Amino acid sequence: MAQRALIFRTRSGNQVLYNAHSFVVGIYEFRFDHLDREFCEMFEEYIPQYAAPLAFLETSQVRTVPIGSSIESVPQTASYNRVREMVKEQELISLQECLCRKEQKALGNECKFPKHTCLGFANFGRYYIDNKWGKRIDLDQALKILDQAEDLGLVLTSLNTQELEVLCCCCACCCPSLRFAKLLPQPAVLNPPYYQSEINPDLCASCGTCIERCQMDAIKMGDDGASTIDGRCIGCGICVPTCPEQAISMVPNPDKKAPPRTMTDMFKQVGEERSKLRLSQR
Repeated sequence: MAQRALIFRTRSGNQVLYNAHSFVVGIYEFRFDHLDREFCEMFEEYIPQYAAPLAFLETSQVRTVPIGSSIESVPQTASYNRVREMVKEQELISLQECLCRKEQKALGNECKFPKHTCLGFANFGRYYIDNKWGKRIDLDQALKILDQAEDLGLVLTSLNTQELEVLCCCCACCCPSLRFAKLLPQPAVLNPPYYQSEINPDLCASCGTCIERCQMDAIKMGDDGASTIDGRCIGCGICVPTCPEQAISMVPNPDKKAPPRTMTDMFKQVGEERSKLRLSQR
């Protein structure tokens, strides 16, 4: 069942253990060998009808991680937002194909971005490697993936945990979370970001580079230069490093709480909130 992506395989010392997993995030991301057009069409029908309402729970299953260079000058940045430091601490790293881009390709929507951009760590990485869905890579290779994501303007997305389990380099044309968030007037409502981009009008040269890079259409051009649209910035930071005038900075969100420590903690919180949601709908 673990090889068929129906349950999750984990390890504790020399023990191999198994447990159930949610469909999204979880079983869907493990469907590498079972991704035909029929499944993809059913998935596209499922997401807006059944999964989308769950995105408005207080505890999100995923979160945006700011790219490293965007917060280098931000003081007292929490360790769970320093992506390169987190990756450097990992003993095992896997690289696998982006399932979202593979799904869109099956539907006839070929993506322009690279296919192998998703990183797995710890039990997730071992699961991908054991099932031959991914390959083990070293730290230098993983950091090059992050460099590539920054160059291309891809959004770093992880599970909503302090411990690093997976790290995806996402695009708004394929990633379900970004695709449906982008349709909202204020995408940040889905998962309030840890940072917001702020553009200094005195430094902005109105070149439009940040507008081209933004995956959420969160920046507009006005008479005084570019500015961030309220509620659309998701705090990815991909607009920061390519600003030729260094006019963009990341401002911490003081109201944003730390994510759950582990995946188990996160799914426990999500489960409790889903139960309350069901009771309120009766």
